[in-house]
Amino acid sequence: MSILAYGQMDTTMLSDVDLWAVQVQGSEGALNLQLDSSMQVGYFRLSESISAELPIYVKSYGPSAVATFSVRGTGAQHTEVLWNGMSVNSPMLGLFDLNLVSPSAFDQIDFIYGGASLPSGVSSFGGALNLSNEPRSSEHFQLGLLQVLGSYKTNHTEFDLSASNGAIFWRTKLLWDYSLNDFEYTNPRLTDSPTFVNEHAEVNQNQWTQEAGVRLNSNNTVMARLWLQQSNRQIPGLMSIYPNTSAMDQSTQNDVQQRVQAEWTSSGESMESQVRAGFSSWAINFDEDESVAQTWQGQWRTQFSLDSLTEVETLLQYIQEQGDVEAYPNGESQRSRYAAALSVNRRWEYLRGEFQAKQERIQGDWAPFQYQLGIKATYGAKKQWGTRFRTATQVRYPTLNDLFWGVDGQLNLSPEKSFQNEISQELEFNIGAATMESRITGFTNHVENYILWLPQSDLTWRATNIDLVEILGAEVDLSGTMPIFAGKLNVGTSYSYTQSRDQQGHQLIFIPLHQARLHSSYSLRKFTFSLNFVFQGSVYTDRENEFYMPWYQTADLRCSYKWYWGKHQVAAFVQSANVTDVHYQTIPLRPMPGRTFQIGAQWRLNVQ
Repeated sequence: MSILAYGQMDTTMLSDVDLWAVQVQGSEGALNLQLDSSMQVGYFRLSESISAELPIYVKSYGPSAVATFSVRGTGAQHTEVLWNGMSVNSPMLGLFDLNLVSPSAFDQIDFIYGGASLPSGVSSFGGALNLSNEPRSSEHFQLGLLQVLGSYKTNHTEFDLSASNGAIFWRTKLLWDYSLNDFEYTNPRLTDSPTFVNEHAEVNQNQWTQEAGVRLNSNNTVMARLWLQQSNRQIPGLMSIYPNTSAMDQSTQNDVQQRVQAEWTSSGESMESQVRAGFSSWAINFDEDESVAQTWQGQWRTQFSLDSLTEVETLLQYIQEQGDVEAYPNGESQRSRYAAALSVNRRWEYLRGEFQAKQERIQGDWAPFQYQLGIKATYGAKKQWGTRFRTATQVRYPTLNDLFWGVDGQLNLSPEKSFQNEISQELEFNIGAATMESRITGFTNHVENYILWLPQSDLTWRATNIDLVEILGAEVDLSGTMPIFAGKLNVGTSYSYTQSRDQQGHQLIFIPLHQARLHSSYSLRKFTFSLNFVFQGSVYTDRENEFYMPWYQTADLRCSYKWYWGKHQVAAFVQSANVTDVHYQTIPLRPMPGRTFQIGAQWRLNVQ
């Protein structure tokens, strides 16, 4: 039994948690993926962890610069990032910079595809990525420290303090992240492929998350959260044919972000109600050009059971957005958004269905009605077969930059409209001692008035509507676990094909047709060995599909060891990212690191 227990242990020692808050839920007809927690400790940036786990394409200007991601043929602005159920996307850009966040700052990271995110109150054609902080209400005292050193003078430090007497909860988490990023790279534009050094790429980030909560009685709790982060990033120039990059091509960006949340949760025998308020601010200084954005949010969410088979969830939401930048005609702009959402979930013996609806009012105008229908049927002698189906329609309004950037702005931009369909077939089966799961998914997405930024004749960029974008794709997933000798082997592999084309039949830029991933880990007593493999197909970099970046593949290796000494828990790991030393780019002329090494140790004191 102890051998089996070791085999099932996670590699990152995340503690059990008690959920005090309502979590973002997905439809029965959609996939809700959770990142393996090894992706949260071994990877220092959110862009790295989700790229290794999800069938997405991450566009990065380098380890010290901006990184965004595209899901199932949609753009970076079509995926929402949530913090405990509230949006943290910039109201000006409509994006979230994945390189500014360490995944280990959160207890859980979930991804919900497409229209399944409707109950969260957002309209995201690609989906919603939810970053959760989950408190432990049971009596405990926990102290933790993580130190990681790596290539290019990388230094990552975390401090974690969590305590509760059963009625009052407190948690402080501090992160410090530094890297010189002076890796070597080759320039594919030059025939002799000389070696260059990535200069002016230093990054220094600090992050503080704070949680405090009080259980007023058995049915009511109050929670407050704070998330502060500051980063200084040097952004190197583009690849050059000259030995030294001109200082004129090098930039510096300073980011200061502040977020606060307050929530009250009341639960009964068959009902739970939650009121939440939040504030977010972004201050970005790029080469002395400063922009400021703010968002105020309020939510009232309820979940209740009509009977043992029927669950209902409602949401009322208010968002006030504001942007302040010199490029706006009046220097600043603001907008108010109201939303109401309803979700009804019904279970039968072999069937589960869910209907979701949402209505928005944006700056005094009513948005078109949005809905989703999801169904899951299970059948077979042991219900090992399953079929999921989802159909949804969503509307996404332009961001503040889409509307107001430039001398005159683009106030005539139309909102984007999406009609999505998805069907998947699942099967659970055994091969000897191995337990296997397989899934085949097909999806379509019909997007009208797709918003794309294009260069203009006066050398400026401006948001423009594309009449129609048609997305067609398929995903295949296979995973399994089996005992080998005294340990346990876990293997998961996936392949995705995504066709995202405009009316002229051109594939959208930075949308790969082919992607594949392989995850494997073997646990033996106190050791865990893992291998992660990622293949990204070639992507076009212009609208006419005349230029493209070639495909690439990367592989990561990791070995960890953990042991216990009384109330102390100690772990150590060593890993290598891009172990095959591939030289690649995700943005033209922006090199990514080759082979890197990291070594780390984690200590925890846990008193129950």
